Amino acid sequence: MSHISCKYRLHIAHGVSRWLLYPILYHVIRYRKKVVRENLQIAFPKKSAKERLHIERAFYAAFADMIMEIIVGRRFSPEEMQELVLVHHKEEVITRCRQYGGGFLMLGHFLNWEWAANCASQIAQYNIECDCIYKQLSNKFFNKLMLNIRNQRGATLVEMDHLLRTLIGNRNSNHTVIYAMLADQRPRKQSAKIPMVFMGQEVNMLLGTEQLATKFAYPVYYASMLSPARGHYEVDFHLIYDPDTEPDLPKGEITKRFAEQLENNILQNPSRWLWSHRRFLHTKPHTTSSGEEKAPPTQGYNILSSERERQVLWALYDKTGKLRM
Repeated sequence: MSHISCKYRLHIAHGVSRWLLYPILYHVIRYRKKVVRENLQIAFPKKSAKERLHIERAFYAAFADMIMEIIVGRRFSPEEMQELVLVHHKEEVITRCRQYGGGFLMLGHFLNWEWAANCASQIAQYNIECDCIYKQLSNKFFNKLMLNIRNQRGATLVEMDHLLRTLIGNRNSNHTVIYAMLADQRPRKQSAKIPMVFMGQEVNMLLGTEQLATKFAYPVYYASMLSPARGHYEVDFHLIYDPDTEPDLPKGEITKRFAEQLENNILQNPSRWLWSHRRFLHTKPHTTSSGEEKAPPTQGYNILSSERERQVLWALYDKTGKLRM
C-alpha cells in the first residue's frame, strides 16, 4: 500500500509539474530564460536554433519535475526513496573509504541532484557517516528549507566554510567519513580554482575537493546519475583518484577527470544540467586563431587564490612537512 501511495503521489506531482509549474516557469515568469539561452548558445554553438530551443524547453520541463519531486519526496519513507533512487557499487566505495579513513564524492547539478543525496542514507546503513557539504544561500528562508530537505535524507550537513575544521576533527578522532559535494559551481573570486576546458570553453573550476583529497590522501569518486524512467534514478560511482596508485598526479588532474565525466553525462542528456545559472561567465571558446584546440593557461596560475586559504592549508603541516593529524 505504501508503494502504491508513493507512486500515486509522484504521479500527481508530475501532473502539477507538467500542467501548472512548467507553464509558469517558462511562459509566465520566464525564469532566467535569457541566462539559459546564453548558456546553451555558448555550450552548443554548432546546434541549430531549433535544436537549442528543444533543449531549452526540455530543461524547464525537467526542472519543474525536479522541484515537484523534491517537494513531494519530503513525505517519502527511506524504503520508498530506495525504490526511486537505486545506488550501485556503494559497498566498493565504503570498503575503499574505510581503508583510507575517508573519501570524497563529487557530483554535478545534473538530473535530480537533491535526490542523489539519498545515497547518504543508504551509505549510513553500513554504519559509516556521509557528510553533505553545502554552500549557504543568501535567502534565509530557502536556505532553511533546503537544509531541512537534505537533513531528511540521512546525511550530516556541513557548511563549506567549516569543512576543513570538520576534516581535521574527524581525522584526529579516527572517524571515517565520506564527504559529498557539488563540484561544478562557478568559483567565487577568493576560491581556489584552476582553468580547464569544459563544454568547449575555458572555464575556472573549483579546486577545493582535489586539494583536500590529495592533502588527506582520500580517494575521490564521481557520482554519476541517470534516469531510466520519469521520477526514477540510478546513482553509480566511478573512481577518479586513488592515493596509493596515483601519489603524484599533476595539479588539476582530479578536477579535470570530474569535468570530463560530468561533460559526458551532459552531452548524453543535455536538458538535465542546471542551465539557469551563469556557468560560463568570463569564459572564451577553447580554440586558437586557426581553429585548433589549445591547452588552458595553467603555468604560473595561483592555485591557492586567497591569503586565507594559503594560511589554512599551511596550518595543516608542521615544520617538517608532516600533516598535523
